[in-house]
Amino acid sequence: MTTTTGLGLFVLASSTLAIAAPFTPTSAFAATVEITDDDARSVVTVGDVTRRGNSVAGTLTNRGAGEIHDLRLLIEIPFLWANEVKPGEESPGRSTVLTVKGPLAPHGTLAFEFAPNPPLPERTDGRFGDPQVRVMGFNAIGMP
Repeated sequence: MTTTTGLGLFVLASSTLAIAAPFTPTSAFAATVEITDDDARSVVTVGDVTRRGNSVAGTLTNRGAGEIHDLRLLIEIPFLWANEVKPGEESPGRSTVLTVKGPLAPHGTLAFEFAPNPPLPERTDGRFGDPQVRVMGFNAIGMP
C-alpha cells in the first residue's frame, strides 16, 4: 500500500482495471488503495434489485468505514428470446452505467432507481429478464 496526504480517495474498479488516484485538499492522512471487483463488492453491496414496469430499483449498502460518493453501477437488462434457436437480428436488451451521487454513509444504505430512455419496448418475440447490477467504482472519503 502506498500512502499520501489528502482527505479524499478516488477509486475506480473494473474486471480488468483498478486505478486509485488521491486528491489533496488538505494535509490530513489518506491512503492510495488498488481494489479488484471482489474488493469493490466487499465494500459496497447491491441488494433488492427488482424491475418495476420500466424501471430498475435496488439498494446499495456501504460495508466500509468511509463515506462513499459517485457510485458507478453497471445495469444490464437482458432480453430472452422466445425462440433461442432462431433469435431476432438485434437484441433489445440494454446495458448502461448509472452514477448514484450519494453520499452513502459508513454502514448505511441508499436506494437507487433507473428508468431506461427510451423505455423498454413491448415485445411478442421474447421478454426482458431480471436486471443485473454491479458496482464498477466509487469515490471514498476516508478508508473504504
